[in-house]
Amino acid sequence: MNKHIAIAAVLACGATSALADNYTPTPGTQIEACKATTAAPHTIADSTTGTPYTTAGSFIKTAFGITCSANTSVYFTNAPGGDATKFTVGSGSIKGNQTFKGSSAGGAVTVNAAIPAGTDAAGVKALAAAADVAALSM
Repeated sequence: MNKHIAIAAVLACGATSALADNYTPTPGTQIEACKATTAAPHTIADSTTGTPYTTAGSFIKTAFGITCSANTSVYFTNAPGGDATKFTVGSGSIKGNQTFKGSSAGGAVTVNAAIPAGTDAAGVKALAAAADVAALSM
């Protein structure tokens, strides 16, 4: 299941490459991994991909890398509500017309909601964050 969510997060953001920023996926905390501002590579859980992540109560067990498009907003929550069997993700694109949500509950990534025409980056970010929250119901 962990592989499915890591792959879904990478597909939502782009391919991996040289890694720049590191995000600590504190269990139960929503993280803005892609900020819809500049294209950038990041790691989740450690500065080196493949490194074990041993934080208690975490769904993530190994660090992985993502590369974000300048147009993409991605939020994720590691172990939402303290449930170490879950990982959720929400995403949207400034150039797109839909937000997506995903969850480790079945490993699915699906359409969440439409992005209204003319929505700015801040609006897309808010919709992507809401999609991550909506993924809890999957």
